Amino acid sequence: METIYIYKLIDPISKKIRYIGKANDPKRRLYEHIYEARKGFIGHKHNWIRKLLRKQLKPAVGIVVKCTKENWKEKEKLWINYYGLENLVNQKEGGIEPPSSLGRKHTEETKEKIRKAHMGKPKKYPSYWLGKKGKKNPNFGRKHTKETKEKMRETHLGAKNPMYGKKNIKALAMSLKARIKGVEQIDENKCVIKSWNSTIEATKELQLHGGAVCRVCKRKRKYTRDKYNNKLYFRYKI
Repeated sequence: METIYIYKLIDPISKKIRYIGKANDPKRRLYEHIYEARKGFIGHKHNWIRKLLRKQLKPAVGIVVKCTKENWKEKEKLWINYYGLENLVNQKEGGIEPPSSLGRKHTEETKEKIRKAHMGKPKKYPSYWLGKKGKKNPNFGRKHTKETKEKMRETHLGAKNPMYGKKNIKALAMSLKARIKGVEQIDENKCVIKSWNSTIEATKELQLHGGAVCRVCKRKRKYTRDKYNNKLYFRYKI
């Protein structure tokens, strides 16, 4: 069953409840209220929110009660009546379903009005269309020949590349050397206790979790702990 919330908007200055409403997601509904106020919607609620926005503030939102589709109208009326319509920025006593345009269509009169409103106005094109406006693509309708397709296939397969399918062993070895760094275990006074050629060797020997040594060396953590709960400090070889 779908849950509907009766929510309240609280003034951040006076801490008083100023609005009672209904929503499926109160936090999202608050941002909708703020958006409407910024867009210049007319009403007591929007005027109040605009005053807060000028002071770089916004209303706080809270949940009054949870309800269902069957009883939310009664609950909203009840809580608006409880706080008093004269103390709130609500314009109505509640229980009114917001208007929806779902399934509605423009009438012929409205369509005619829209058509006349757009008559005589130049069409707006995106910036990347402006250079191509009014020009036809010279390759429109043309297709690749079998020879061209074969050349493209050979190029993509790497038939013309002499290094296609081969590995540059020297480059791989150099990149591995650059990535592998020596590690030193140190105490709290930064005196060296033991050193290893890589973080992997240190991790295996001390039986630590993967990446624990690297995190300490990169200063993401001050220290790590072994299985005996001892603090271990590391750094890269200088």
